[in-house]
Amino acid sequence: MTPISVMTVAWSISGAASAMLGLSSLLLWLRGERELRYLLAATMAFAAAACAGSELALSRSTDVATYLLTLRIQVVLIGAMLLSLVWFVYLHFGSASRPL
Repeated sequence: MTPISVMTVAWSISGAASAMLGLSSLLLWLRGERELRYLLAATMAFAAAACAGSELALSRSTDVATYLLTLRIQVVLIGAMLLSLVWFVYLHFGSASRPL
């Protein structure tokens, strides 16, 4: 039996917490609010959960091809998370200009 590392537990907990936050935001959106900011918050949280999983996969990769593929997937996930964050802040607060 192999012991579970602290990193595996920490990344699993952070991924699960992000997924639960995303699920709650998605349920608020589905409940009838239908505001775009709830959907953006869910997208941001699910992307963060997937990022935690991809970082764990990066630490476990054994060859360069798998590492590069996982890294490319992670770049897309980080981009989705950042775009969702920027649009969420813009829609929620409404005080920033679009170019910023």
